[in-house]
Amino acid sequence: MKLGELLVRDGRISTDELELCIDIQGREGGRLGTILVEQKLIDVDVLTVYLGLEIGIPIATGANIRRAKRSAVRLLIPKDAARLKAIPLLIQDQHLIAAIDNPLDMENLDELGRITGYRVVPRVAPEIRIHYYLERYYGVARPPRFAAFGDTPR
Repeated sequence: MKLGELLVRDGRISTDELELCIDIQGREGGRLGTILVEQKLIDVDVLTVYLGLEIGIPIATGANIRRAKRSAVRLLIPKDAARLKAIPLLIQDQHLIAAIDNPLDMENLDELGRITGYRVVPRVAPEIRIHYYLERYYGVARPPRFAAFGDTPR
């Protein structure tokens, strides 16, 4: 089931609100979840939970990312972290647990594994939160669209 359908089914948003956001997405582009947060229909935490439900992958909450281990974060240089839209969270055995905005992108996962030398275990996180922590951990400036959120993605 798609993100919007899940949110409507659970009464988080109305069909009219979903249609409005889909219309905005058609005009301006961007991801539906981000638009829903921009329109203040849901918050980043709700989006995180529903992204996990939509794709069936465990989530990375703001608290998980905020507590990322330095040893994991240091595995990537800023350029690679930004390109892959990934925040390494922790190393466990021979696995790297990482917050990723698109954990279904196998090429990105393979590249992340190649760069770090670990088998990657992805955790889904909204792009809003990924950009916030790319800025915080790697000094990669958020696009203006995401800067408007301030510290709320924490």
